[in-house]
Amino acid sequence: MKIISYNINGIRSGINKGLFNWIETNQPDVLCLQEIKAFPEQIDTNIFEKLGYNHYWCPSKRKGYSGVGILCKKKPIHVEYGIGLNSIDEEGRVLRIDLKNLSIISLYIPSGNDMMKRLNFKFFFMKKFFLHINKKN
Repeated sequence: MKIISYNINGIRSGINKGLFNWIETNQPDVLCLQEIKAFPEQIDTNIFEKLGYNHYWCPSKRKGYSGVGILCKKKPIHVEYGIGLNSIDEEGRVLRIDLKNLSIISLYIPSGNDMMKRLNFKFFFMKKFFLHINKKN
């Protein structure tokens, strides 16, 4: 199985710059995208469907910011959007698909570049994400 993770830095720009051809050439089974910076209704998803992909999106509530997506050839048995914590989920940073014997997460960790405010949020995010992935189901 070929899994690729790609920080697209704007999916609409990526589409305009040849994302379709790149996917067609590389043929990933799963493509995790970070920093899509768009709402699903702003994306021409037909191009992914033509290549045989199911697609799932977890955008930020803030326009033109953050967001993750997953394209996958096999239909997942479950899709989970976020981790159930509004302060993290509204930024569109976590999207998980469960296949038969495998879970895959498209994850976009905050940068922490605005030192105290965002650095503290980055550490908060990492702690909450760690607790989330380690909880017993």
